[in-house]
Amino acid sequence: MLLQPVSRLPLGVPLGGHLLHRSGARLHGPADILTKRHVALMERAGMDEVALLGPLDRLARFEAELRTRDVHVQGLKRGEKLARAVYDVQDRLILDAGQVIDDAAIGALMAHGIAQVRVAKSANELALDQVNTYRNLVRRHVESDEPLGEIGGSKGVDSLRSHVRGLMRAQALAGQATVLALPRDGPPPEEAVPTGAAEERAALARQLHAALVANVNAMLGCAAIHEALTQDDVRVVCELCTRAFAFARPELCAAALQATSESASRATHTVHVMVLSLAQARGMNLPAAGTALLLQGALLHDFGMERVPAVTLAKPGRLTPDEMAEVRRHVTYGLEIADSVEGLDPAVALAIYHSHEEPSGRGYPQGLKTEQTHEAGRLLRTSALFSALNAPRPYRKAMLPFRAMEELLKQSAAGHCDAGAARALVRGIGAYPIGSWVELEDGSQACVQDCAPELPSQPRVLVHAIADVPVEPPRALDCANPGSPQVRRACARPRGLAVVAAP
Repeated sequence: MLLQPVSRLPLGVPLGGHLLHRSGARLHGPADILTKRHVALMERAGMDEVALLGPLDRLARFEAELRTRDVHVQGLKRGEKLARAVYDVQDRLILDAGQVIDDAAIGALMAHGIAQVRVAKSANELALDQVNTYRNLVRRHVESDEPLGEIGGSKGVDSLRSHVRGLMRAQALAGQATVLALPRDGPPPEEAVPTGAAEERAALARQLHAALVANVNAMLGCAAIHEALTQDDVRVVCELCTRAFAFARPELCAAALQATSESASRATHTVHVMVLSLAQARGMNLPAAGTALLLQGALLHDFGMERVPAVTLAKPGRLTPDEMAEVRRHVTYGLEIADSVEGLDPAVALAIYHSHEEPSGRGYPQGLKTEQTHEAGRLLRTSALFSALNAPRPYRKAMLPFRAMEELLKQSAAGHCDAGAARALVRGIGAYPIGSWVELEDGSQACVQDCAPELPSQPRVLVHAIADVPVEPPRALDCANPGSPQVRRACARPRGLAVVAAP
């Protein structure tokens, strides 16, 4: 801070701290902007010099201001913290900075007629601010006609890479801030879930799915411009997926399946494979270390596709031999991307490299058989194939989930994917996959909610309609209970009905 005589104070600059009269009355607060009236008050009070904020102090104060926001008193939430002290009209302290807002604090503010206060932003708000900042920087690069070197104060592509990386980390931080609200020890017991909690869990699962897709999209952007990923990038996204799966497993499976059936985007496919991999690990009781390795491989398994020409991937007809060879090179590109992640277990790269091998030895890139491949690679092959069957392609429509599962089992019998991995997936998500629709023996139409690993063909469902007549509210039914109607066949989702959580 800079000391300045009152007689030579520059107008329009912020003060460095509280100014108090000898009597103890406050004349000005920190960061108040000086005017002629303020100078006159100080002269009448007999003050000789005051502290002003220097340039670095002003920058620090500005950055601190970005971490706070103004809130109307009626909009205050319990638990928020005041960023600034609050005074009444006679400059007497009402609440000090750092005060945690509670009912008494709100009452004191309203009693003194205070309309607005400044509070500290939450971790999630700060993360979203960072996301918006970097998104705008990247948008400037994409939309501006200026040379790259004149945007953002850096040179050329380095500036763009820096901003894409910043966006990725900010989105990951936003996702991490969200996941902190989830229980660390898995989901609560089913009998302890209060009325309405399942619906809230389904809404949260959709939000977490969207956060995962956004994070993966940002990471794919880095891979596309050959920007190296870090172990923290991988860890944060995998932790978010693991915690979301533990808290809302059926709802997350349903959200991932629905998104995949509606979109062929690489990020949506990647998140679906991550969720399916966790379901496989659950179906075969994979240890924690094996699950973590499998999940990291699921995250990175398709990143090499970012380096394959988009026009080749979008071609509606049959690919030429050269085009097919280029598509198959995505496995090598993916291996290079995984190898570039410092500190990542080398087994993850090996799993990615083996994720297109087949038990029959007719896969690629090396034509290896089952005993020559990594277990995680065999599991990835199965979950990625099932996800691809559920997704629309330029040359075909998306399959119904049950038909996709039938096709997967046929492929495993023909030696195109590992039979044990296919059975693990069936145990994890059911023969009628979570989120798919079925018709029961009594003619009712239901959405599959979950299944026991030992009874994959007898799911727990939510009945939405009987003979196309809606059931309000939807009725929960466990097909494994004696006397309950069994599944007659798989069907498409009835029009006008959406996937919701079981009560």
